Amino acid sequence: MSIRNSKQSGDPQKLVEELVNLINMRNPPVHLILGPDSDKLIKDKKAKNMEEFEAYKKSPCLPTYKTLIY
Repeated sequence: MSIRNSKQSGDPQKLVEELVNLINMRNPPVHLILGPDSDKLIKDKKAKNMEEFEAYKKSPCLPTYKTLIY
């Protein structure tokens, strides 16, 4: 993260405006994605998680996936 410090693109004023909007929301999001860099980081992490989940589902040591769903 230190490599990216102070090198982010974007408008600090827009960030402040968005945070004020967030504060005023009745049901704010749990996760806030601001900007393409954070969007990419999150999507990459989710893709990696899905690969791990799929590999785990195929493990011969587990019962079939259908029996794991309640």
